[in-house]
Amino acid sequence: MKYIFTTILSVLVLLAVTSCKKKAKVSAERPDVVTNVEAFVGEVSHINIPIELSIAELEKTANQVMSGVIYKDESYTNNDNDDLKLIVKKKSNISISAKGNNIYYNVPLNIWAKVRKRVLGVELAEDTDFDAILKFKTELNVNNNWDFKTKTSSLGYKILKKPVINLGPIEIPITGLVKDALDEQMDFITSTLDEEVQAQLNLKKIVQDNWRLMQKPVLLDKTYKTWLRVQPKEFTMSPIQGTKQHIKLNIGVNSIIDVFSGDEPTYSVNTILPPLVIEDNPKPDFHISLASEISYDQANKLLANSLVGFTYQHKKKEIEVTKANVYGNGDRLVMEVFVGGDVEGQLYFTGKPAYDSLSNTMFIDEFDMDVKSKKVVLKVANWLLKGTFKKRIERHLRVSLQEEVEGVTELIQKNLKENSVSDDLAIDLNIDRVVPRGVYVSDKTMRIILDISGKTSVKYGK
Repeated sequence: MKYIFTTILSVLVLLAVTSCKKKAKVSAERPDVVTNVEAFVGEVSHINIPIELSIAELEKTANQVMSGVIYKDESYTNNDNDDLKLIVKKKSNISISAKGNNIYYNVPLNIWAKVRKRVLGVELAEDTDFDAILKFKTELNVNNNWDFKTKTSSLGYKILKKPVINLGPIEIPITGLVKDALDEQMDFITSTLDEEVQAQLNLKKIVQDNWRLMQKPVLLDKTYKTWLRVQPKEFTMSPIQGTKQHIKLNIGVNSIIDVFSGDEPTYSVNTILPPLVIEDNPKPDFHISLASEISYDQANKLLANSLVGFTYQHKKKEIEVTKANVYGNGDRLVMEVFVGGDVEGQLYFTGKPAYDSLSNTMFIDEFDMDVKSKKVVLKVANWLLKGTFKKRIERHLRVSLQEEVEGVTELIQKNLKENSVSDDLAIDLNIDRVVPRGVYVSDKTMRIILDISGKTSVKYGK
């Protein structure tokens, strides 16, 4: 925002310099302090962040956890002397899909079974193997404490070949025995899936890490010490929606967002994650009201570098700016100008920063010399109050904000890319529109409010 303030302050200084036929002394009093102006309150911005959790990552974890032998029974005498030995192995990779807030699993198995029987007083034992597919469903929900709550249940299983044992001339079907053995393992398998899904979909950790990070001011530009500060207030989330490739969440963040120029702004980190509010129909876009702020200390530093020593010539007279300060007074901008040369002393000028949405420019409305300064000038240099000088100055007070708008967009997008949380977390931000809404003055700073809208998304998992 350096260009805006430098230009405005430069133009205001020109009001303090003009020609006169002899050296004049001016010593105007400060404008009366205005205290009855309502304090500026930042507008809450709402950002909807669609998050995609990769089904492929969930499959990868499930296949790592459930591998090799899932169940082994090497005794004929356990399970009420069932005369059955059983080894259940995962045959191939588990496949996962999602629909709504449910995750569906297909678990391919190879089952080896050996049965012992006595036929005509002779003990016989034979084995066989066959394939089956176990099916499960996990219902996903998130509570207001950010924890994924899962409930996994069996959807049964499909035996691809009827298991039988041939003991000599006798064919013995063992489907019932196998079913009983598998049923005993269902509680173990469903609880294991619940644990792993909750560990893999650790939404609270993802949000907790971002919650802490977003409260720390971010340096957007080192040269001009431009900082971004986010004050998050509340999180919202829509119901979970599953697809073939992703589990989709839509998390909303309500916050106040500011941009500062100068030293790093003070801040404190609230480590307590606020409760989650569930909402039904969020939109996939975001709207930010960003307050871009510059302190008067910073403005005066820019002023000292660019304007002190500035000379203005009018006919045969010359005036030099020896010092200049700008500050806020109510809803107006006041500039104190010290001049030397053919006119010596200080004068005050006021104006109300405003924004023209049609031309995308900022200007000083109600622009004029302060009343007390007018009284002084009227006595020693009344020509300042006549002619076209004021109109000539006002033409230079219209400053385009296009460069600043583009600069903010570039800084935000660049910063997101350079400050990603992890390699597994990808943030995609598309800004569609940036429009300055207004200019506000306080006793310590001046703020330009930018309305920023667009779409954003977060993908978790490679």
